[in-house]
Amino acid sequence: PSDVPRRRGPRTRRMLARALPSPPSPGRGAPLDESEVRASVSAWIDGLRVGDESSLDELMRRYFEQLADAASRRLPPGMRATYDGEDAALSAFHSMCAGVRDGRFPDLRSREELWSLLLVIASRKSGKHRRSESALKRGEGRRVDADAAGPIVAPEPTPDFAALVAEETEHL
Repeated sequence: PSDVPRRRGPRTRRMLARALPSPPSPGRGAPLDESEVRASVSAWIDGLRVGDESSLDELMRRYFEQLADAASRRLPPGMRATYDGEDAALSAFHSMCAGVRDGRFPDLRSREELWSLLLVIASRKSGKHRRSESALKRGEGRRVDADAAGPIVAPEPTPDFAALVAEETEHL
């Protein structure tokens, strides 16, 4: 599937690790050591596989804000009024959950793999939306201010139109 990251060599993984934001820290509450964080995220991923909604809640609590921030930075400012980082993050979580549930990510085990997958999906969703909005049939990304464009329907007919209607009614 298109949401599955390609396998990469060690050099590429190191380069990506420096370029990508790091996975979110454990968050509120008592600090967890690294093994507890890994175990909890792995358990939540396993919970997603069997449809446990509390696992999704925990993953959303842990990753959503940082994913929305990362996705927002990839969108042009003018587009954020119609599609923002939160939209991309929600869509990425939806796709990730569907993929985990459908068995498309059998090797997904760690928080690093989950974070990388979420970033890839959100980035692709943002790019697809950006391409769609800048398509020729959509006005190439231009936005029209409805107030500046004026009313679409005038309150009264124009004099020319009124004369034309009067002429046509006389012929009937």
